[in-house]
Amino acid sequence: MKFSNLHKRELRRMPVEINLTNLVDITLNLLLAFMLMVGAAQSPSLEVSLPEADNGKAIKNTDALVVVITSDQNILVNNKAISQAELESMLKEFKAKNKGRVFLQADKLASHGNVVQILDLIKKNGIGEVAIATSSKAKN
Repeated sequence: MKFSNLHKRELRRMPVEINLTNLVDITLNLLLAFMLMVGAAQSPSLEVSLPEADNGKAIKNTDALVVVITSDQNILVNNKAISQAELESMLKEFKAKNKGRVFLQADKLASHGNVVQILDLIKKNGIGEVAIATSSKAKN
C-alpha cells in the first residue's frame, strides 16, 4: 500500500489518537442505569404484620399472584397500590393466563370486612385456590 505524501518513516511517527468521547458516554449511561436499578432493588418493601397460626403449612408461590392488604386498608400488588376495580381486572387477566393461586397477605390490623371483600372478589373472578398468609407462633 502506497501513500502519496507519506513515507514509511513518517507513518511510524504519526501519533495515534483514540477518541474516548463515545466510550465515556457509554460508561456514564451504564453507571446511571446501574444506580437506578440498585436504588429500585433496595427500596424498602412494605411491612405487613401477618396474623399468627399454629397449624399453617409452607407452600411455594410459583405462578402466584400476591395480593397485600395493609393495616390502613390499601390493596397492593407487586408493591403498587391499586383500587378494587384495578384488582378485579388484574384477577381476570391472571385467570386467563395462569392456573396459579392467589396469595392473600392481610395485615392482622386490616378490617375483617375488607379482607372478606377481597376474598369475594377473588372467588367472583373464578380463582379457586386462595392461600392466606400467616406467620407461625413463636414457641416458648
